[in-house]
Amino acid sequence: MKRVLTIGSATVDIFLQQFDARDVQRMQEPFPALCISEGVKIDAQQIHTTFGGGALNAAATFLRQGHTVFPCFMIGRDHYGAMVLERLGQYGINTQYHHVSSMSHTGTSIIIPSPRGNASLLVYRGANNDLTMSHLPRELYGEVDILYCAPLSGNAGNILPVITQIMRPLCSLIVGCLNRYQATQWDVLKEALPFMDILCCNAHEARMLMDTLINNHCMRPQGPPQLHQSDHDVALPQLLHPWKSTHHGGYYLMQLAEYITGLGTQMVIITNGAEGAYIITQEALFFQSLIPGPIVNTVGAGDAFAATFAGLYAEGSTIQEALERSLINVAAVLHAPDAHEKLLMTEEITTSQYRHQVAPLQHFTREVLID
Repeated sequence: MKRVLTIGSATVDIFLQQFDARDVQRMQEPFPALCISEGVKIDAQQIHTTFGGGALNAAATFLRQGHTVFPCFMIGRDHYGAMVLERLGQYGINTQYHHVSSMSHTGTSIIIPSPRGNASLLVYRGANNDLTMSHLPRELYGEVDILYCAPLSGNAGNILPVITQIMRPLCSLIVGCLNRYQATQWDVLKEALPFMDILCCNAHEARMLMDTLINNHCMRPQGPPQLHQSDHDVALPQLLHPWKSTHHGGYYLMQLAEYITGLGTQMVIITNGAEGAYIITQEALFFQSLIPGPIVNTVGAGDAFAATFAGLYAEGSTIQEALERSLINVAAVLHAPDAHEKLLMTEEITTSQYRHQVAPLQHFTREVLID
């Protein structure tokens, strides 16, 4: 098992559950949305409070896999901060490297459910923005196998290029996860990419990163890549279609991945909600569909996927093995009320009921995908 340092946000997650459907209008066009009338009081029948945030969700995942994990995070000097530490202690997560902000309150997320489980969040980042390089545990430099940088916001985003460069010769695997803010901060992100092994984001963040690269004149539109599949009855994954079309051609997922891996990052992981997950390297692209089933909650699913994949990959699993087992763990999380309650241990993943529902892997070589 590995020793892991996770860096990033810590929040109190407040899940509002069982809304009165009569008070919430649901719309599908131009995209799925929940609409609440001004001035209306809406009854929520239940409330569930736990810890959250990228650094802590990843820490819970790594811990369940049997790794030794050291999350580094910032909370406020308030009731919610004390609650985070109490819940982490109950879960068995090390809190030695937490810090208390003198300027901000503890980060807080209020999770509003949707009928399809794809919750909306009201997020106060608070103390998470106050994390700096001076807060990171120097005594762990050279003492951990995996550096996991969860999404960082505000001034904390400046940590990423510094810590990845420091840790590159000191640990075997460096993972960086993006949020929407970081996807627009190209001057910062490009300094970190040469020192990262894996870059993780969701499809929305990837599109924002693509727009950032286009605006910075890093890529131009191209003609459609020549795609060939051995099984013509299998639909082409969604993100292999053009993301943006112009009179001069289109912009494609593989362009983004080619540019990022060209800067030194070995692998790009993009999750696409209910569709599934993409793993792209310099040589190939792998896609696997999400395991079907009712979705209770999507919060933390991306963290569970990225941390599960990183832990398995660091221990020698192939990309195919790590992808399949990560989606099994995600299936358990999606069917639970929060990001931690149903996380699987490594041996539970291999015996889970979901292993029989894994869709066939789709595999494309880069030579085929890039025109």
